[in-house]
Amino acid sequence: KNYERNIFLPAKSSVAGEYKKGAAIFWTIEDEDGVGAPSIRLAIVVQATGWVGFGLSQAGGMLGSDMFLWEAAIPDTLVDAHVMEARAPQVDDCQQDWTLVDVNTYPSTKFIIVEVTRLLDTNDPQDHVIVNDGAQFSAPSRLIAAWGDQEKVGYHGIDNVARYAVKLFAEQDDISGDLQAVEAKLVAKADGSFDVREKDYIIPSDVDTTYHTVCTTYTEIEAAIAESLGPNTTVEEITIIGYIPILAPETQRYVHHFTTSSSPNDDCTGFGSRMYGWAPGNFGFVLPDHVGFPFLGQGGHRSLSTQIHYDNPGLIQNIVDSSGVRVFYTLEPREQEAGWLTLADGALRLTGDSIGSGLKEYGFSCPGSCASRGLLAGESVTVLMEWLHMHETGARMVNEVIRDDQVVHSGYIDIFEFAQSGTHHVQQEPFEVLSGDAFRTTCYYRDGTHFGLSSREEMCIAYLLYYPAKTVPVGPYQDFQWSCVYDFGNEDCKVELTNSSLGDDRELNRAFGQNTCNTGSTSDSGTVVDDVLFLLLTMLAAVAVTLMST
Repeated sequence: KNYERNIFLPAKSSVAGEYKKGAAIFWTIEDEDGVGAPSIRLAIVVQATGWVGFGLSQAGGMLGSDMFLWEAAIPDTLVDAHVMEARAPQVDDCQQDWTLVDVNTYPSTKFIIVEVTRLLDTNDPQDHVIVNDGAQFSAPSRLIAAWGDQEKVGYHGIDNVARYAVKLFAEQDDISGDLQAVEAKLVAKADGSFDVREKDYIIPSDVDTTYHTVCTTYTEIEAAIAESLGPNTTVEEITIIGYIPILAPETQRYVHHFTTSSSPNDDCTGFGSRMYGWAPGNFGFVLPDHVGFPFLGQGGHRSLSTQIHYDNPGLIQNIVDSSGVRVFYTLEPREQEAGWLTLADGALRLTGDSIGSGLKEYGFSCPGSCASRGLLAGESVTVLMEWLHMHETGARMVNEVIRDDQVVHSGYIDIFEFAQSGTHHVQQEPFEVLSGDAFRTTCYYRDGTHFGLSSREEMCIAYLLYYPAKTVPVGPYQDFQWSCVYDFGNEDCKVELTNSSLGDDRELNRAFGQNTCNTGSTSDSGTVVDDVLFLLLTMLAAVAVTLMST
């Protein structure tokens, strides 16, 4: 009754449909109308007797998270902390922004209820801003929680840790941002679906990296549509409106990523267009009601292929996989055609180039002449979603739109973690790109080896899903999918590459995690925290080295 929204975060050990353990989250966004300083009022309920932690994370795991910690040993104290590469919670330096409202413990039933409040934007670089994620194409907020029975924070195991993608600003029926929620929306809007997937493929065990492609031909797609709609149905063209990934829990850890592309021919031959891509943290998407990918018609997309990157560093034998993508479609055409814009090293021209030890920065600058070539003067496109892709040694990534020498858009992830979000969906509202706009994509690496296809090698690619679709001439192709990638394309889209070594983490230019105060820690009231209490809190953070770890 006291909160407008709620969701249950199942424990990591939970089996789908059998959610016996987890954390219940209740919250209300205060002053959504902008009259006062917007804040969140939140309660977390866990079955435990000792401690509880809750956090907001860009990537979805402990690394790079902004959290609060409560423990029974100091029941009147709430610790505002954050986690950087050391993976140990660090007490926020400047101010404690989470305020403890109330705590209720129930020893007989082993429940703890912690109620807190915090401004959405604390103006503290060691806090994440809680942004409005209610828009259809905004990435959900990544919530993490952990708990235990010890009086002080300790290791939680897989039974006492949870994470979930949640739309904090959405209405109650739409708050879940996971795969099941995306699928439910697509099922409600689509006339049918078909799969483009592998069937019982044995992942090679003699090499650690395998790229395997499966083709779904025009004939196979026609048969799947007939099976879905009825054998007497004749369909000349459909409109694809969204996708979800198909992954088996027992083999998902071997699937590094996959991409789905179209072909103008019936058998996946010829140069096609990107249609969908999956990496850890991606749940698929639903296009707006007026946007889609025309498919099966003459002169357009006729077949689909999915290229799966398998990662088997342990050379494990007899792994059988059937991963792929489920494609949802309608029978009615839509007003606008969707397209993908690929930036930075999208053609993988840096494959084999050494990165080296230490911190490195690679910058890819796409000139405004490329957007002018794709868009007529005065034209614009609307970017619905933006994804940023690196591999295991990626530390930070930024993609900027530059107009008249000014940065008008910046999509970024401050602390990149491939295991949680290999292709990071930037949390933002749709934005416009105009004719003449330039792009600058910057990737930062920590102790990278070299660029390549393996998980232990590196990439730097930005993907923008937009409408209406545009084309540019490339070599013999006059209607090539609009892209601006290094060492590929025409002179109007020639990308400039720069790279340099960095001295330390300060040169990563992160917005999150920086200590910008010089006077030591302060409490919410602005007074300096007692040295003994500050030491106690610091020791508490050190104990929690594995809190919410993967």
